[in-house]
Amino acid sequence: MRSDLNEFVTKYLTLVGATVMAVGFVTFVVTSYDENRAEDQTSALQSTTVPAQTAGS
Repeated sequence: MRSDLNEFVTKYLTLVGATVMAVGFVTFVVTSYDENRAEDQTSALQSTTVPAQTAGS
């Protein structure tokens, strides 16, 4: 029973670790620095909208 639990935990952690590494790699590639982008240009991840300021009564 203990060896079955050990095997399950090992396989589970291996799968979780591989998933985290794959997601991290894809995130790094997608959000990598673009040196051709102009200084004043915003990236797709930066918000360009400013919330409207409303005066309270």
